[in-house]
Amino acid sequence: MTGYLGGLTITRVAWIGGQQIAVHFTSTYSGWYHQLYIGRVLTAVAESPGWRVLVGALKPSPWPQVVMILAVDPASRAIDFGNQLPPRPYNRIEVRATVSGWPADGKLVMLRAGGAPGQPVDPNNVLDRRLVFGDDTYVLRSPPMGPSGQYNVDVVAQDDKLPSGNLGSPATATVDLLTQPKDVRIDGAGKRLTASVAGNQTTLTWTNPA
Repeated sequence: MTGYLGGLTITRVAWIGGQQIAVHFTSTYSGWYHQLYIGRVLTAVAESPGWRVLVGALKPSPWPQVVMILAVDPASRAIDFGNQLPPRPYNRIEVRATVSGWPADGKLVMLRAGGAPGQPVDPNNVLDRRLVFGDDTYVLRSPPMGPSGQYNVDVVAQDDKLPSGNLGSPATATVDLLTQPKDVRIDGAGKRLTASVAGNQTTLTWTNPA
């Protein structure tokens, strides 16, 4: 891995759209490019070493997601280092499915998972799907999810037979998710925390999520 997490400071994060954030940062690296990772997913790459704002897609979720900036040498700017980042909390599953000998009537591949850690794969819990256009490697990603634990997942192919397609034999795996707790609820006044002071004692009141 030719990249560094040190020497970088995120100074501001702002929503600029329904599912987009602008991340402002400082860097001690001159001549290096910078990448934006959200939940270990590469979402933006600077087009110039001088860029200090990156815009990336962030799917709204009750599960907080870690935002990271990575400095990379020019030769590595297009490389995805998501699977090499430190084991900080992350709450999305990424699976790379390599298709070989894809049949002419093949249509798509799907990523499925159990509804909670330890549960068997639920055929109706489809996290992602990709149309297949021949032999290649396809990336499937889940939406942000939780809580932490080991999830059973599979990848299964589907053909184009009517009415809903036939399924092939699934490839199975287990995936460890390390997620942060859900944020506390927002009250009627639009606040997450209410503070009260009595003498030399401060009391914070909040409501935990369901």
